[in-house]
Amino acid sequence: MFYSSSKAIGRVPLTLVCGEQSALRRLFVSRLLRQLPPQSFKLLAQRPESTDAFHEHDVQWFDGAMGAVDEDCLCCGLRSGLGDALRSIFLSALSARGERLERGLIDAGNIRAEQLQQTLKHTPFLGQRFVYQATLWVLDPSEFDVQRLGAILFGVPSTPVSPLHHALPIGCLVVHQPPGWEIETFETAFESIQRAACEIYPEIAVVRLFSETLASDMGLLPSPAKSRLVGK
Repeated sequence: MFYSSSKAIGRVPLTLVCGEQSALRRLFVSRLLRQLPPQSFKLLAQRPESTDAFHEHDVQWFDGAMGAVDEDCLCCGLRSGLGDALRSIFLSALSARGERLERGLIDAGNIRAEQLQQTLKHTPFLGQRFVYQATLWVLDPSEFDVQRLGAILFGVPSTPVSPLHHALPIGCLVVHQPPGWEIETFETAFESIQRAACEIYPEIAVVRLFSETLASDMGLLPSPAKSRLVGK
C-alpha cells in the first residue's frame, strides 16, 4: 500500500522530505499538509533560524547535527536531536486519549535516509515503534541529476533495477516550476525528468509541486475523478 499508515503496518511509517533548497521543502510541506486531513501526518523539522517557517502547522522541532554536510558519516543522524523528537511524539500520542499517531513527515535538512535508518536501529525503543518508508526529493529542474536519483531516494547507486525487487522504500520526485519559467518550458523539463526516472525506477511518482491535487497525485488521497465516481 502506497504510504501505508500505522494501522496497516504496525509501526509508525516515516517519510523524509529532502532537497537542497529549504524554502522549496517548506513550501511543499505546507501545500501538502493543507490538502490532507489534519491528523494524517505529524510534522517534524530541523530547527530553522526562524520558527515561523511552518506557522500554519504544529511542528515538533529538533536540532540538527552541528555542521553536518552530505559527505558526513551515517552517525550524523544519531548526533542530531531527531531520535529525541521521535520518542517525544510517540510518548505524547500514547498519553493523548483517542489520538493515534498515523505517520511522520520529516523536513530532513541534512538528515539522509541512511542516517534515519541508523537512528532507528541504534536508538533504544525507536526501531520497535517507527519504520522508514519513503523519501521525497523536492527540486527545481536545474537540480535534477539522474545519477543521484538512486542514492537520494533509496540509498543505493542508480541501477536499471526496480527498487521493489529489493523491498526498498517508495520514493517520489516533487518538481518546482522556477520563477520566470514559461509553462511550456517547465512542462518539457518535467516530462524529461519523468522519462529519466521511469527508465530506472518505474514505481516512483513524479509530481508538480504547484498541483492543486498534490496529495492525490502522490497517492495519499483518492484522485478527484475517483471521488466523483464514488459520490455517484
